[in-house]
Amino acid sequence: MGDLPHQAIITPVPLASMHKVLARCIICQATPETIYEVLVPMKWIDDKIRIPVEASCCSEQHALEWLRNYEPELQEKDRRLPSETMERGWIDVYRKHGTYLDDHPQRSGKWLIWLSTENIDRYWKRIRAAVELGYLGNWAKVSTAGSIREDRPDHVVCVYTYDYEDKEDVMKVRDVLRKIGIKQRIRYKADEDTAKLLYGSKYTPKYQA
Repeated sequence: MGDLPHQAIITPVPLASMHKVLARCIICQATPETIYEVLVPMKWIDDKIRIPVEASCCSEQHALEWLRNYEPELQEKDRRLPSETMERGWIDVYRKHGTYLDDHPQRSGKWLIWLSTENIDRYWKRIRAAVELGYLGNWAKVSTAGSIREDRPDHVVCVYTYDYEDKEDVMKVRDVLRKIGIKQRIRYKADEDTAKLLYGSKYTPKYQA
C-alpha cells in the first residue's frame, strides 16, 4: 500500500476476535466480517507527543479516507501527580529514547500495579522516568485521584508491552519494575480481555509474577 499518512498501520482483523463495541466502521458504521484496524503510532515532535490513536474501518478504502481527514493531536508531557489530580481519567507517559516494537494487533497487554495514595506519586515518578528513558515498553498510564472508587481505594498503574506471547520481553519489563521497587506479586492482563470488559475474577491473567 506504500507509505501511509502519519506513519499509520492498517491491519485486517476478523470480527469474531473483536469486542462488539469496537467493531463498527468509523466512516459508515457498517459491521463487516473483517475489520481494518488503523493505528496512528506515538511519535515525539519537537518535545511534544503525538498521541497514538486507533480506529476501526470496514475496508482499506475507508481506512485511507479516515486517515486523509485525521488531524494528529500533539500533547505536552504530562507532569501531573496522580494523588493531586482530581480530574477523572488517566495520566499517560510515553517512551522518548530508544525503540520498541509496535503493539501486536491482537496480543498487546499490560502489567497491573495497585498502589495506595500514600505511595503512588513516589513510584509513578520512577515508572515515568523508566518509560521515557526506554527501560520499559512504549507507554504506561496511572489512574488519577478523581478516578478512585469507594470499593477499591487504590490507584492502578498499567505498564504496557507489545505482545504477551513474547514472554522474554514481558518478564524483562517485570524485572525493571522490581528494580524500581515494585516487588509485590502483580498480574499481567491481555488488552483483548479489557476490550471484552472482563475485570476482577472474570479473566485469567497471562502471567503473575
